[in-house]
Amino acid sequence: MTFQSQPMVKVAIEPHSHKDLGKLEKGMQSLFQVDPVVEIGIDSSTGQQTLMCLGELHLEQCVKALVEKFARCELHVSQPLVSLRETILQCDENYSQSLPPPWSNEVTKFSAAVGGKATLTVHMNNNANAESLSMSTHCSPLPAECLPVMANLMLGSNTSLNIFEFFDRYHKTCQEMVFSGQYDGADEMLGLQSNVCASYWQTEWTSLWQSFVENFFNTPQRNGRTSDKLTNVKNEKDSLLSRILCIGSKNIGNNLMLLNQDIYISILGSTADGVSSQLGKVYLIIHHHIFWKIWYQFHNSVVAGFDLCTSAGPLMQEPLHGVCFSVTHISVPLSFCEKILTRIEVESVVSADRLSDWDTLARSEDGDSSSSMLSGKLISEVRDFLRIAMLSCPLRIVEPIYDCSLQCEQTQIGNLYAVLTKRRGTVYKEEIIEGTMLFLLSAYLPVSESFGFAQELLKKTSGSGTTPQLKFSHWEVIKQDPFWRPVTAEELEEFGEVSNVDHNLPRILIDQARKRKGLPIEEKVVVFAEKQRTLNKKK
Repeated sequence: MTFQSQPMVKVAIEPHSHKDLGKLEKGMQSLFQVDPVVEIGIDSSTGQQTLMCLGELHLEQCVKALVEKFARCELHVSQPLVSLRETILQCDENYSQSLPPPWSNEVTKFSAAVGGKATLTVHMNNNANAESLSMSTHCSPLPAECLPVMANLMLGSNTSLNIFEFFDRYHKTCQEMVFSGQYDGADEMLGLQSNVCASYWQTEWTSLWQSFVENFFNTPQRNGRTSDKLTNVKNEKDSLLSRILCIGSKNIGNNLMLLNQDIYISILGSTADGVSSQLGKVYLIIHHHIFWKIWYQFHNSVVAGFDLCTSAGPLMQEPLHGVCFSVTHISVPLSFCEKILTRIEVESVVSADRLSDWDTLARSEDGDSSSSMLSGKLISEVRDFLRIAMLSCPLRIVEPIYDCSLQCEQTQIGNLYAVLTKRRGTVYKEEIIEGTMLFLLSAYLPVSESFGFAQELLKKTSGSGTTPQLKFSHWEVIKQDPFWRPVTAEELEEFGEVSNVDHNLPRILIDQARKRKGLPIEEKVVVFAEKQRTLNKKK
């Protein structure tokens, strides 16, 4: 079921007595049946019962209904928690930044991550000299015009799929057909993908998808595209649907993981002394069926790692917003491919002078065990790897914004603007009602600043300002850098050298979220250790 607004305010609820825990669970189920717009669940990090509502007034009504009607027990309700998201900004290829703890400890795992580009290496077993699989990726922000289109594509009903379920079923069906051998070459593989796509495609998506493709390629150097002779913009647009691996996360659906147009798989062989050599290359646009035959060996593990990353980002484990991960290169060992490729397929990707090396280095006895060990290890490695790639880009916080409508008399309009400015509100429309002294204003107000807004507005305007009407409008990126530090002489004089966290709104929000979830933060328990306070005791 689709609603005009989505819940933005979340609280943790627990009963006053543990004996009433069953009553609370049944009461929240009854509340959800009466008011389906409410979202109930359990916080995976704390194990607490959570309740998400549209706003402050809706939250008060839901808690009152639980206490008096559904649960009928005393409840402890936490302070309102506003949903936040994490995103990145476009940056140069050589961009790098110094991160404070605890993020600096994570970056050391992948020290080569620069400008959103990173390379993952996963060993087949615990031996550092063992065969390994490597994958290179590039993360970049999605164009802002694509996000509303993706939100419409995510809308589904009881009778139709959303775009997330489409890609999930599409790749599952293709994977089953690939392993069952229902094709015999590149043309058959392309026809297979076209038939599977047509069987799940929704008619109402056609115009939306065309708009998404145009906006997606409107940004220069999208997906890390190069001027290589294999790249063709028209082919990229036509093949985008088949190159998208998944959309995440399941509940949000505005993040992408796809294959780059120029991607190829390098097949490596290791000699007895541990020296690796490249035996062949499998290009997506040339060896289409062979590429997917190899990729589907670890597709499920990569998608699972991507879903974990988009559900909990690197800053404060909040969902990602508008991030695109493009896989640019993959390297696999010979033992990973020899079991699944036929002799004809091997000859098409390996040059004639290296066929003898292929036959010499083939080791069929390790193929099954290596693949099974890799699939279990790859999920967590991909999750951490994608987070590290994001940490090499400029990071930003995304917060929800309310559309606020209110009225006020002309004499108190200055006080109204003062209240909005204090709460980071922005007026985008102002008009006077003819024949009266009332002004009708429309403004954008952050959800985190809306608590107590009506009471303060009435107090400052002496009752002239009406109760604001709030509804969800959009998500907005906080432009301030959470890791900004004073550099110039003026900044050092104003903010100091040691810490500027008190003046950095995104960093405050990050520390609050991490502290609530039990994650490590950069906090000084003792600020002025040289000062001693002596208390005089009156006798």
